[in-house]
Amino acid sequence: MIAQKPIRIAFVDQCAELGGAELLLLRLLKALPAEMIHPVVIVGGDGPFTQRCRAMKLETIVLTMEFRSFSKVRGGKKIIRLGSIPANVSSVIRWAIDIGRILRSEKIDILHTNSAVAHIAGGCAARLAGSRCVWHMHDLIESKRAYGAFGALWRFAAWALADSVVGVSKAVTQKIAPHRDCRTIYAGYQDSAIPSEGKLTLGIPEDAKSVGFFGRIAFVKGIDILAQAAGVVVKRDPSVHFVIVGSRGDVNDEWNVEVERILKSNCVQDHWHWLGFREDACSLMHGVDIVVLPSRREAFPLVLLEAAMAERAVVASNVGGVPEAVIDGETGVLVPPESQVALGDAILDILSRPAKATEMGRKARERIERNFPPEEFRDRFLALYASLGARSTSTKMYEGRE
Repeated sequence: MIAQKPIRIAFVDQCAELGGAELLLLRLLKALPAEMIHPVVIVGGDGPFTQRCRAMKLETIVLTMEFRSFSKVRGGKKIIRLGSIPANVSSVIRWAIDIGRILRSEKIDILHTNSAVAHIAGGCAARLAGSRCVWHMHDLIESKRAYGAFGALWRFAAWALADSVVGVSKAVTQKIAPHRDCRTIYAGYQDSAIPSEGKLTLGIPEDAKSVGFFGRIAFVKGIDILAQAAGVVVKRDPSVHFVIVGSRGDVNDEWNVEVERILKSNCVQDHWHWLGFREDACSLMHGVDIVVLPSRREAFPLVLLEAAMAERAVVASNVGGVPEAVIDGETGVLVPPESQVALGDAILDILSRPAKATEMGRKARERIERNFPPEEFRDRFLALYASLGARSTSTKMYEGRE
């Protein structure tokens, strides 16, 4: 019998940093069987994500992609940067041409795009190169933006450029539907990390009540809302401390300055601890009493799975795919988005009932282990790749699992 070659799949992400989308992609790449899949990673720059791919001995190609955000934060509000549009369009076209060249030279069978810019540039390149294209969507489409035109454009792009669309939650999938092949594949959990040595490791008193935030320090994550809520919480219970784990970027930029202003105006600087980016973030979760996620928009945050595996109750904004991971009142508490009062009240309530918080954390872990197994995450992607053009008969065992 002639041995079949593995399917050659290019995984494309313009971001070289380590956000949730990149961390989830690394989990998938680590889980793919080498005898079935030959991955090629195409990334838009050299950074922590790129370095992780190289450390995993993956074939990694850097195609520099310069992309400026379409918006910026000013005075606590997001405003559109119209001047970025022409330059970004030009960058996407050039990147699509470069990706197409790689698809042909590497004889790629399937293109798996992992970020918004990659969906457009990679989708165009795949169409021109004759490769199949999978969009793995990690963000919610703002369907009401520009009177619905923004959502309509994304749905048209998905119809034109993607053979299959995978959403990380039902909330994501519903925004892009209808599509000829649109499905939800949830992330699988990871085993809980070794616990940290306690609250002193976090730089807070051992007898303090602690609230942990783990994630990017960005407008969409609602750090300013948490800073406002901290004022509500500390005023009523001075024993509470907030631990913030995540990259801040330039501490002098307008957004960080605004957050510092809020902290100062609420007189909570001594109760607020910036730890920056930490490789041991999951381990540090064991050192806090509860985990908080005050986001304005979320697709399906990995931090909720990680908090559950650390058996920590969460207080989170009721947005996007968050209710698919947290059962309100059972494994955590959901609050209205952008309400610092509701957020602060929920934090104080859970901290005042440690037995309830412990029960929520236990139930959260049981639910995540039951409903989000990592094997299903891997196998459903393998089934999808098989349906899009597997050449090896060994992959047929994965077909029909949808």
